[in-house]
Amino acid sequence: MMLGQRAMDADYNATHVADDDPSADTPRSADLLHAVSVGGALCIVNVIIVFGNALVLYALYKCPQLQTRTNALVASLAVADFVLGVTVIPFQTGNTMFAYWPFHPTYCQIHGSFDVFSTTASILHICLIAMERFVAIITPMKYNMYVTERTIRVSLVIAWILSAANGTVIFIPSLWHDPYYDFVYNDPNLCALMLGNPYAQIDSVFIYFLPMTIVLIAYACIWWAAWKQTRRILMRSEYVDSNSGGGGGGGSQHTVTLHQLAEMKATRTLGIVILAFVGCWLPYFILTPLEASCHCVNDKLYLIAIWLGYANSAANPIIYSICNQGFRDGFKQILGCHAGVMNTL
Repeated sequence: MMLGQRAMDADYNATHVADDDPSADTPRSADLLHAVSVGGALCIVNVIIVFGNALVLYALYKCPQLQTRTNALVASLAVADFVLGVTVIPFQTGNTMFAYWPFHPTYCQIHGSFDVFSTTASILHICLIAMERFVAIITPMKYNMYVTERTIRVSLVIAWILSAANGTVIFIPSLWHDPYYDFVYNDPNLCALMLGNPYAQIDSVFIYFLPMTIVLIAYACIWWAAWKQTRRILMRSEYVDSNSGGGGGGGSQHTVTLHQLAEMKATRTLGIVILAFVGCWLPYFILTPLEASCHCVNDKLYLIAIWLGYANSAANPIIYSICNQGFRDGFKQILGCHAGVMNTL
C-alpha cells in the first residue's frame, strides 16, 4: 500500500560512489542488468493491471449480460485497481528500478496519497462484495429488498469517500511520523513513507485485519450455506426428473435451479478474488507494524511484500477470465471484434 525501502539511500550512495571508481564497472554492469530485468518484470505487471482492468470495465459496459448489481461492485473494484496502475505503479517501478526517487520530490507525497487511497478503496470493495454475496446466498429471498441499485450506489459513494479521507492522512505527517526515518523523509532522492507507531498498528488492524476477518467469517458462512444449497438443488432435480419421467414439467423449478447455480458460480469466483486479495496483502500488513516496532525488517523482504500486494491488482482480471464464463465470453467478444477490425484494415 505505502512506499517502502528503508535503506534505499545505501543503494543510492553505492551507485554514485561507483560512478567515480573505474574498478566498479563489473558491479555497475550487474546492477544495470538487475535494474533492467526488475524494471521489465514490473512493467509487465503494470501493463496487466492497466490493460486487464480497463478490459474488465469495457466488458461490463459493452455486455448487457454482465450488467448486474454484483458486477457494479466488481466494476468499482476494477476502477480502484486501474487508478493504482496509472497513478502509483509506474512511479514505484522507477523507484524500485533505480533504488532512488527519479521524479520530482513534490510528487512523492501525492504518490503516497494515491497509494493509500486506491488500496483502501480495494479493501472496502472487498468488504462490500462479501456482504453482497452473504445476502445473496444466506438470505436469497430478501436479496431484492436489501440489495437495490440505490443501496449499491450509496455504498460505493461511502466507500470512495472513506478511501479519499484515508488518503489525505499522508498530508498530515504528525499522525504517522517516526523520527527514526528522518534520514529518508529529508532526502529528496528518496521516496519511502515509513509509518511510525501507533499509526502503523492502528492502520493494519482497522484497515486490514478487522475487515478481512469479518470478510473471511462471512465467506465461511457463505460456503457452508452454498454447500447445503447445492445438495438440496441436486436432490430436488433428481426428484423432479423421477416424477416427470425425464420429460417436460418442472420448468419454473428448473429456472430457479439455474439462477441458484449462477449465484453460486459468482460466489465461487468472487471468493477466489477475496482469498487472493487477503493472501497478497497479508505479508505487507504483518511487516508494516513489525517494522514500526522494531525497525528490523529486511528491506528486500519488505519490498517484495509491497509488490506482492500491488500484483493483486493484476490478478483479478485473470481470475475473472479463468473462473467466470460471462467475463470470458465478454473478453472473447471484445478482443475478437477488435482483431476482426484490425484484419480488415
